[in-house]
Amino acid sequence: MSIRYLVVLFAVITSLPVMSQDDSFTADRPGATTGTGIVAKGRLQWETGVAYERDRTAEPAEHNYTLNTSLWRLGLSERIELRVQTDVFLTHRSQSDNTCWGSLGVGTKMRIFEGHGLLPTMALLGNVSFPCGKKYETAHRDFGFQLHALFENTISKRWGLGYEVGLDRSDDGSGCSMFLGACLSFQATDRLGLFAEQYNSLDDDSSSWLATGMSYQLAQRL
Repeated sequence: MSIRYLVVLFAVITSLPVMSQDDSFTADRPGATTGTGIVAKGRLQWETGVAYERDRTAEPAEHNYTLNTSLWRLGLSERIELRVQTDVFLTHRSQSDNTCWGSLGVGTKMRIFEGHGLLPTMALLGNVSFPCGKKYETAHRDFGFQLHALFENTISKRWGLGYEVGLDRSDDGSGCSMFLGACLSFQATDRLGLFAEQYNSLDDDSSSWLATGMSYQLAQRL
């Protein structure tokens, strides 16, 4: 199993109140694992940021930058949200650079159980990716999907532990893989959140990532 390190993650979160007057927020970007929180009904929330990954498994080593990792979330009810996401990638190799759009993802998240005691809060996440971008020039673009079960335990007022398991079908034609991830989060202030996570893609060529980063709510209303 190869191990990759993902660091320098930052997300700016802005909220556009379509109908909601609820100023509380929950961020899913920029990490790979996803929390169980649902945006308030009638609220449109935009999460965007940058990410850096150094892949030492490649020869020579690759430096991958996600220049704009954007996620739009619209609260449809107290338990369901609509999600649209896309990314812009820059891959730096020793002799070349490649910049491109990622696929367009459309999906939903539904909270199905409120945690109680040691029982975690549970949610379901589903996404379909449409082949409107191209990460690598030689990659075959195809439809992909993501179906994950999300769990989250509240450790204290500021600390939380999330974990998830699911099935992913890549949009590059490489087939399906199992996703396993865990994330320790810390809410430093009402607007600043920190996290560290470890997640795995299990298939014939399994990989593991270690990541750390932060999210910051830039504005409650625009």
